[in-house]
Amino acid sequence: MDFVSDSLANGRRLKCLTVADDFSHECVDIAVDYGISGEYVTRLLDRAAVFRGYPAAVRTDNGPEFTSRAFIAWAQRHHIRHLLIEPGRPMQNGYIESFNGKFRDECLNEHWFQTLAQARQTIAAWRRDYNEVRPHSSIGRIAPARFAEQHRHPGDHVTFNQDSFRITGMAEGGKSRPRRQRSGSLASQSTAAAASLAASRGARPAGNGHAISISGSSHRIAPSHSFA
Repeated sequence: MDFVSDSLANGRRLKCLTVADDFSHECVDIAVDYGISGEYVTRLLDRAAVFRGYPAAVRTDNGPEFTSRAFIAWAQRHHIRHLLIEPGRPMQNGYIESFNGKFRDECLNEHWFQTLAQARQTIAAWRRDYNEVRPHSSIGRIAPARFAEQHRHPGDHVTFNQDSFRITGMAEGGKSRPRRQRSGSLASQSTAAAASLAASRGARPAGNGHAISISGSSHRIAPSHSFA
């Protein structure tokens, strides 16, 4: 997750919270409002979890929304691991940085919003196109929503790979710990899904890595890979 800022034609600032999945490359949500607090973020993630389940972990920067009591309590309540990147190192949350760059170039910079309602409608249309129409070469030239659907299986759980900051689903001691289903965008795919993705790329799978990313910068983001 990350924050991207923009403004209306009258100069009033808008804040966009983007949530993306680096496994399926699906955009989970883009919330647009005048202000977004830590409690606001948790409500959005609870809403996303109704369909997707809760993630095994989230990765964020050290912004006040993600270090607030409301967000930390939410993560603890749902047994979600909260990974904080190092200050000044946005590329540790690289996939969301890359996604935000596309979002700004292709959507925010191309429109002049008169009202909050217009901004929400335009951004929602861009998100639908990104998820359901646009093919991505890294997932076999298909749309992210279709890829996520193909790898959404009941009973899947995820693990954490500490070296790459990825969420990989092993409990302490190396034993797998059963979790509620965590599919698609907030980091949740099975080992088989990771293996099939690696095989489709002609590469050996590097562990069971899937992750969710959240970050909190307010401007343009540079490309990399991670939703961790």
